[in-house]
Amino acid sequence: MIKLLKDDLHILYHLDLPEGNVDIHGYIQGVITGQAWVNKKVNPTMAILVIADFCILIRKLEIEEEVNIKNILLEHSKGKLIIFNNPIWYKINEKIFNGQLKAYKRYSTKWEPHVFHRNKLNKYILEVEKEFNIIRIDEGLYYKSLEEYWTADFCSNFLSKEKYLQHGVGYVVMKEEEIISGASSYSYCEGAIDISIETKEKYRGKGLATACASKVILECLDRGIYPKWDASNLASLALAKKLGYTFNKEYFAYFNKT
Repeated sequence: MIKLLKDDLHILYHLDLPEGNVDIHGYIQGVITGQAWVNKKVNPTMAILVIADFCILIRKLEIEEEVNIKNILLEHSKGKLIIFNNPIWYKINEKIFNGQLKAYKRYSTKWEPHVFHRNKLNKYILEVEKEFNIIRIDEGLYYKSLEEYWTADFCSNFLSKEKYLQHGVGYVVMKEEEIISGASSYSYCEGAIDISIETKEKYRGKGLATACASKVILECLDRGIYPKWDASNLASLALAKKLGYTFNKEYFAYFNKT
């Protein structure tokens, strides 16, 4: 397998990339952090992409190539969610990971730019602003978000602070000097973001995440950016539906805990 340098990332466009994947396109466009390997530079038929929290396996896998990818996968998929785009890849769970990968259901939403109702989103925001301040993530909040593990995904996948401030969209709720909830760009590519959302446990149930997400969606609509939502659990899917998204399908991601 050949590791791609920054100037070679366009090669990945020769592959059958997953439709609407903001992480991959943001990486190729030089905004999101990541690493990539291909089986050959001319007309590649296989790639391993390690981007943010994901290890994404693209196209078909030939049996004779399994030895070549084993070391890359064992080293770089640790702690990542592995996404397969072809059933042939499932063989590696047995041959490389000894069947130890743990499967998790995820839920995609449909790509529908015109389903959002501004009045409803503004209502969610106003309800929260009666008690809390919702603040756009600026340079100071960029660094503050990186201080804690549960807020780090708001900004951490961008190559730099400058890339986030240029392309990112994010809002947090503050209580004194503490971030207690937020929604932000998990990743970005031209024309779209992927939303990351979280609330500190003791502040849940107050509509904070809903309000922050509403802020993000409204800004995206104003900027002509699509706010993509990929739910990691049913609670996230329920919030997405509340905001206007439509459920698309279930799929599986596999966690490498070794």
